[in-house]
Amino acid sequence: MDESRPVQTVGERPPWRENPFSLRILPQLFVGYAEELNTLSKSVENSEKMTMLIGPTGAGKTTLLKKLVDSLPGDWIVLYINKPPVNPDDFVGLFKSALKPSFWERFFSPGKTTLYNLPNYANRKLKQRKMVLLVDECHESPLQVLEWTRTIADQVNNLSVVMAGLPTLETFLEQNLETLLNRVTVRVELTSLSREDVEELIRKRIEFAGGTGTGPFSREAIDVIYERTGGFPRNVLKMCDDLISGNGGKSLVIDKTTAESTQPPETAPVNVNFIETLPEKQKEILKLLALSGPLSPSEIAEKMGLEDYKTEDHASRSVNNILRRLMDEDCLLREKRGKGFVYKLSPKVRTLLATT
Repeated sequence: MDESRPVQTVGERPPWRENPFSLRILPQLFVGYAEELNTLSKSVENSEKMTMLIGPTGAGKTTLLKKLVDSLPGDWIVLYINKPPVNPDDFVGLFKSALKPSFWERFFSPGKTTLYNLPNYANRKLKQRKMVLLVDECHESPLQVLEWTRTIADQVNNLSVVMAGLPTLETFLEQNLETLLNRVTVRVELTSLSREDVEELIRKRIEFAGGTGTGPFSREAIDVIYERTGGFPRNVLKMCDDLISGNGGKSLVIDKTTAESTQPPETAPVNVNFIETLPEKQKEILKLLALSGPLSPSEIAEKMGLEDYKTEDHASRSVNNILRRLMDEDCLLREKRGKGFVYKLSPKVRTLLATT
């Protein structure tokens, strides 16, 4: 036996160095989304100009971006921005911090780089080197900043831009800046982790903090955590933290009963009239999913009837737009099934329907 490793007995609080379930971004503990990471990596390696990464709150977009940074060659210049600039002029300082001017440039031309000649400055500094600009939380970006993001991407050679944000970003661009959306050549969407990924996330967090395996969580408890959180990483961490802290220092064994007694993080107090305030077709889809379980967009369109639409393609596009809006409202979860996706009710809506 390795005497250097603390031994945990049944019912004893685990000998962790720290809280495994704090909401720290730890890209070295990245789990799931291997295919999405590979797509992002190939996008920037192939010098694609504009890539979009979208997903709901808590799906793991920031962790994926940080993991991408760790996987890039060391000679690349990486500029990661955790929030979009408030003013387009802020791009000047950001680029100059990544592409530091030489002594002679500072001495002979101080303060002469502007937003309008920034592409020339960047091209002169980059030469043959590659640069990646990663902008997180892009759904919060002012329109003018997005317009300049497009301009800079167009005019700076060897620059790849990855924009990350909520699904509302895509809708906003469709309505306000289609020229930028048309430049997106690679689109990556995060949905949620699988049951196996959730267990792996819990295991990695516990072992990083000095524990062993997934103890004190039983497999049945992890089943409940997965079901209650929908597989969203942030919600998994929050629920695990709630389960740990809820014991208040008592002996710690978390089984199915304990997990089921804990309110899932996504289920906040909800107005019981919430569903009745939704448009009719949104209500119709929620009630359909409540009765039928997970369905694909084409299955939903078929069950809703196609009479109101010119073609089956029109029906499918309309249903996809409604599903996107329901996801923005945290009403639905989306998961992979074969080569496609199916939609199901979120814990928030399931709780609300049970209440009403």
